[in-house]
Amino acid sequence: MLMSLYYLFCFEFYNTANHQSWINQIVNAADMYINISN
Repeated sequence: MLMSLYYLFCFEFYNTANHQSWINQIVNAADMYINISN
């Protein structure tokens, strides 16, 4: 249930936003998280 809501939100956000910058933000956030973890 929660995951389906999450995917629905991501799908809607992907459709309404500039998907390239959206992807870049996710990549940047992932890089930051990895750097903090290490």
